[in-house]
Amino acid sequence: MITRTINIDLNSRVSDITIGEFIELIRRYDSQQQPQVIVEQTKNYVHGLAGIMGLFGVSRTMAQKYKDSWLAPAIMQRGKTIVCDADLAMQLFEQKNQKFQLKKAV
Repeated sequence: MITRTINIDLNSRVSDITIGEFIELIRRYDSQQQPQVIVEQTKNYVHGLAGIMGLFGVSRTMAQKYKDSWLAPAIMQRGKTIVCDADLAMQLFEQKNQKFQLKKAV
C-alpha cells in the first residue's frame, strides 16, 4: 500500500480524493475526536468531632479517642479545625474490626 500525504482544506472537493484517502481522513478524525472520559470522585468529609460522632454513632469522648488513635490517617487538622475523610475512615474502621475479629477467634 502506498502512503501519501493528504493535503486538503475545508474548501477541497470530496470528488478530488479517492475512497482510500476519504477513509483515512475519517480514521484520523475519529482518532483525534475520541471523547475523554474524566471521572471525578468526590470525597466525603465530616467536620469536627461532631462529624466523627455522627459517622460512628459514638460519644464525644470516644470520637476524640478514635481521632487520636486508629482514625488519625483520615484526619486533617489545622488549629481547631478538624476534617475527616469519611470514606477512608470507614476503610480504617473495617480494618480495625477485621483485626479485632481475628484476635477474638484465636
